[in-house]
Amino acid sequence: MKKVDNDAEYFAWFAITKDKCTQFIYQQPALLMTLGYLTLNLSGFTYLWSLFDVFSIEIIKYMELSDFVMAFLAEPSILLASLGAIIVGGGGVYFISKINIKLSDANAAKGWKSWLLSNRLFYCFNPFYSLVVIATLIYPNIYAGVVGKWNAQSIKLGAMAPYNIDLINPVHVGRLQQYHFQNMQIIFESGRYLFLFEHSKGRTVVFARDNIASIQMATQGVDN
Repeated sequence: MKKVDNDAEYFAWFAITKDKCTQFIYQQPALLMTLGYLTLNLSGFTYLWSLFDVFSIEIIKYMELSDFVMAFLAEPSILLASLGAIIVGGGGVYFISKINIKLSDANAAKGWKSWLLSNRLFYCFNPFYSLVVIATLIYPNIYAGVVGKWNAQSIKLGAMAPYNIDLINPVHVGRLQQYHFQNMQIIFESGRYLFLFEHSKGRTVVFARDNIASIQMATQGVDN
């Protein structure tokens, strides 16, 4: 395609790409579901990386493939944010398609009304793909990263529910062996590990799930 240098060509580029993608998705609907699932997984990984980074935990060492595959379920708001981004992106495609009809006869950008689209920097990028990336990748991942930081800070401030943990086999903490840990806040539960933060001592502890005998809320009785 020749170099785009005006609004009419820019919107035409958008329309051509949209029609091609729509036709391809209509023929291969499973691909759209796969891409959507991968997008959610990327947001989930961003959330976990942001959460664990505050506690200086290298998640790659502990997480398995199954944990990453379902990572977006760690924080339900990530799923809602991703769905919201898809809706916004779809609305943006519809809106721009309507603008395309109105500006189809335009020869060149004039004044401030089309400054964003007439800037030659934007002419270098496919407008349809740019909208898709912003709406379905950039926004959900930024949101997931921010939520991860917020949740980590809430845990460090002691805002989450405390738990008492009993172990089957003792673990070494400093020079001592301990079976019982009190007032621990859960950071995350993976398939094999339980990540905890001890607010009173400001330390992070990782237990293998197979070594946990019982977990009770610290504010309730043993039977809970």
